Amino acid sequence: IPYVFFFFLINKSARNLRLLPTAFNYFPYFCQIMKFTTDSTMNCNTEILQFLDELSRNNNRQWFNANKERYDYLRKALLHNIQQLIEQMNAYDPSLQGLDARDCVYRIYRDIRFSPNKLPYKTHFGAVIGRGGRKCLLSSYYIHLEPGNKSGIYGGIWCPEPNVLKALRHAIDDNSDEFLEIINN
Repeated sequence: IPYVFFFFLINKSARNLRLLPTAFNYFPYFCQIMKFTTDSTMNCNTEILQFLDELSRNNNRQWFNANKERYDYLRKALLHNIQQLIEQMNAYDPSLQGLDARDCVYRIYRDIRFSPNKLPYKTHFGAVIGRGGRKCLLSSYYIHLEPGNKSGIYGGIWCPEPNVLKALRHAIDDNSDEFLEIINN
């Protein structure tokens, strides 16, 4: 599983930033989630990747509707695994207290209204684990499940506001040795 970890904790005031290498504390548990099982006979993430691979070759409503029950089962298993991960991460990151996996996992349906790509379904599962789930504006963790060795586990901040971006750049500059230690090791 490819991974990239650089993580900034942004406290309530966006001005108070500090580099936080403890994101590495989660890595063993992130790896564990990739091996979770929903019962004794199947690895749900292997089944998810198989489902997504089939979906990528049959990305149409007719195929999806015929496989909706399977999708619902796999999504439920994914939500269960993400919830377990959140509960484990609470020990390191109290800002995740009370976070529900349903708020973290993205929907599979694509918004095709203004897109030249009219395929109706995403061919990956993604989840943002951070305060506010998918709508998190601060630093967060991201899990991406996609067939073809495209799965990954990431941490950081997505599209920060200009003042937060400026503060992040200053924090990296002020802590460049610590930042490089995190990136390189």
